[in-house]
Amino acid sequence: MFQDEARFGWRVRIRRCWSLAPRRPSVSNGYEREFVYVHGAVNPIEGGMDWMNSQKMNAEQMTLFLSQVSAAHPEDFIVMVLDGAGSRKAKDLRRPDNIRCLALFHPCP
Repeated sequence: MFQDEARFGWRVRIRRCWSLAPRRPSVSNGYEREFVYVHGAVNPIEGGMDWMNSQKMNAEQMTLFLSQVSAAHPEDFIVMVLDGAGSRKAKDLRRPDNIRCLALFHPCP
C-alpha cells in the first residue's frame, strides 16, 4: 500500500470595516487557520483504499491510522510505502504487527 496525507482548510478571518452609514460590510483580514487532515492508503494492485479524517498530523494520529488499516485487513501482511514526513519517523509511532513501513528513497539533488 502507498500512504500519504493531505491538508484541507482555510486561513481567512472576516472583520468589519469602515463604510458609510447604515452599511457594515465585512472584509477578509488577518489569518485564522482551521485545517482537517485526510490520511489515505491505496492498494494499487487490488484498487482498495483506506482513509481517515483527523484534526492533527502527528505520530498519535498516524498510529491510529495504521491501527485502522490493520483492523480492516487482519489476515494480510501489509508493506506500506511512506514519505519522509516527521510523523512517520517519530520514536513514539507504534506499528501493528501486520504492517511494515518502507520509506521512500529521496536522492540528493
